[in-house]
Amino acid sequence: MKVISTLKNIIKGSPYRGLKKEDIVLASFPKTGNTFTRFVLANFIAIKERAGEEVNFYNLGNLLPEFGKDDLRLDWQQKVLPRVVKTHEAHRNDFDEAERFLYVMRDPRDTMISYFKYLQANKKVQFSGDIDAFMRDPKYGLEVYLDHIASWKSKANWVFRYEDLMSKPYPLFAQFLNDLGCEFEPEELEEAISRSQPDRMRKVESAQGRPAQDKNFKEGYVFVRNASTEQWKDFYSAEQLQFFKEKCGETLGEFKYTL
Repeated sequence: MKVISTLKNIIKGSPYRGLKKEDIVLASFPKTGNTFTRFVLANFIAIKERAGEEVNFYNLGNLLPEFGKDDLRLDWQQKVLPRVVKTHEAHRNDFDEAERFLYVMRDPRDTMISYFKYLQANKKVQFSGDIDAFMRDPKYGLEVYLDHIASWKSKANWVFRYEDLMSKPYPLFAQFLNDLGCEFEPEELEEAISRSQPDRMRKVESAQGRPAQDKNFKEGYVFVRNASTEQWKDFYSAEQLQFFKEKCGETLGEFKYTL
């Protein structure tokens, strides 16, 4: 019993735990819009409370920490927003320490393309097969993403579609901030969105880099790509598109994606 109690205290005291009731968990599968969402919210904080300081990949974690990476025991210093904590993990009971959840999702057909290219460039987790093998892979492929969506959708207070983030972000973020009772001027949110556009983020990445970029990725890899939508239409074969229709047609319809 003493050993069990000690283990519980160790886990509870971990710097990578420590979610609080008032936190908001920002969840997404990799390459589905989490970074853009974090940049907008971080820039909003910077504009409102930090004299407009530039947000980059080095200070992003200070403004919107990541579950399992940043120390969540630290006191949250910002007043304009509750703490928003990022994760790419599927839902599990650890996350229910918080009571609010924002889920960001993307058309699974585009997600597989972006995630495939990401892992091709990743030195630590490389995938050696082609896209056909990738989207069927039990560790990285489509079924994994669909399980991720299923784990979060019933929990989510807000769902942002990547496609809407790219085409009409203002209403999404305005509703989110209004729901939280945040006071802001329209131009403040507009500026936060403008500073977070993919072309601006690419310039920040090019000028300042990202933590452990050379260690984790092949030379020349750019994390912020073209942020395109519906690239799947010109990418897959007819047989591959049929595979998606069979495996995730229901999910595509549920979230208003065209088949």
